This record gives sequence, C-alpha cells and structure tokens, in this order.
Amino acid sequence: LKSAWAATTSPIYTNTGDGYVSNNNAVWDTVHDAITGSAAYPTSATSTISSWYSTNYVINRAFFPFDTSSLDNDITITSALFFYYYVIDYVNSNGGTHSINLVQPTQPNAATLTTADFDLCGNINNPTEGSYRVALASEVTYDTWSAFELNATGLGWISLTGTTSLGIRTNFDMDDISPTNGANELIYLIPNSEAIGIVYDPFLSVYYGNSLGRAIIDVDDNEFCYSTGTAVCFSTTGGAGNFRIGYRTGVDYGQIHTGYRFQN
Repeated sequence: LKSAWAATTSPIYTNTGDGYVSNNNAVWDTVHDAITGSAAYPTSATSTISSWYSTNYVINRAFFPFDTSSLDNDITITSALFFYYYVIDYVNSNGGTHSINLVQPTQPNAATLTTADFDLCGNINNPTEGSYRVALASEVTYDTWSAFELNATGLGWISLTGTTSLGIRTNFDMDDISPTNGANELIYLIPNSEAIGIVYDPFLSVYYGNSLGRAIIDVDDNEFCYSTGTAVCFSTTGGAGNFRIGYRTGVDYGQIHTGYRFQN
C-alpha cells in the first residue's frame, strides 16, 4: 500500500440566492423555450422543481449556489455529494418513470435570482447532467433526505476559488416532454437557506485526496459517523469499494466497526 489520504470538508451550505424561477403559459413550447420566466423567488423558504399542467403549463427550475472558495487549491476532488431534504414529492406517472436531474446554472449573480435567469439553469434543451438522474416513485412522499452523487462532469463544476452553482430540473423539462394534467406531472419541494436554521438546508460534501492515490473502502456492512446527533455517515453496502454516504439521526461520534484501507 502506498501512502495516501482522504478527507471531507465540513458541510458547505447553500448561500443566499438559492431559490427558483418559474414560468407558465398555455403552450408548452412557449413556456419551455422562454428566455425569461414569469416570476423569480430568491428569498423563498423552499425551492419548487416542477413540470405540471392545469390551465397553463408550469415549469419551475431551482438554483443552489455554494461558496466553495474555502477548499484548498491543491486538492484532488475524488467525489462529492449534494444533499437535499425534500418536503414534498408529488408524482403522477401513468406508468412512466420520472426524475429530477442535476445541471449547472450560469446566472450572472449567484447572490440573487431574476426572471432573466430562467433560461440559465443549464441549456434549455439537452443540458449537460452532473449526476445520475434521481428516479421518483409514483406516489406522494415527504420529509426525507436524499442526494445527488456528482459524476466526473459534476466534479468539474466545483470551484476551488469561488462559487459552485448547481441546479435541479425535472425530466419533463430536461427532455422537452409536455406533462399531462392528472396523469404525467411532477412537483418537488426542497428547503432553502432562507428556511429557519440550517437543519434542513441543502449542503455539499466534498471528498478529496492528494495525487499519490485514491481512497477505497474495504469493509462489509459497517458504518462510521463523524458528528453527533444528526450525522453524516459512511455505510458500506456489500464489499470492497461499495459504500453510501447519508444523513442519520441518533448516532454518536466515531461509531465504527472496522477501518478503511487506502490504496493507490
């Protein structure tokens, strides 16, 4: 085994300026392809990510800026997760599979949002995706933590000197598929930085190493948690290199059954 190391940052919470931009119109292509939205919500306590239809088609696109300038400039980022707590997941699927998807916004001012940012939550059509798509069940669920694990493209979006901008859109919006009233719709709500306290604020966890090697886990069905109370935990799921990272309540600092080994 060569000498190598791995570490994680403290949670990096979203900044002021997280929120969503909405647009609506009776014609799907008009609402989807618009340059400017109908309303912006940079101070809302929750972000709505949705595609649905009633009298009009409605699209909501969410923006989440993170100040990642505290990261050392000489690190090699090995993985990162964008954690979010959703309070509502409403899906009408009519047998289909729906999802929320991670994109890179390019709004000019990360500290706020305007209606002019509607078309800046990734490309309007076929935007580059920074993670796997998170599939959603055909049901109403709420009050649950989830996360995007950034892929190689998403890792490249993390700034070591300034703001990392992440956004979320629905599969309807990403793939330019019009929703159907009562049959194919998706509404998803996530608390923002404006929510009271930081208990449910979205946050980014960045994992990094040096150029000597990469860390892998070689344990079975074990867990390590690095804070008290509601903690971020590493949990393996069946063998070397397989692990999950998530939020868990009621755990103690340093809960661990076996160790990690580090390999180049």
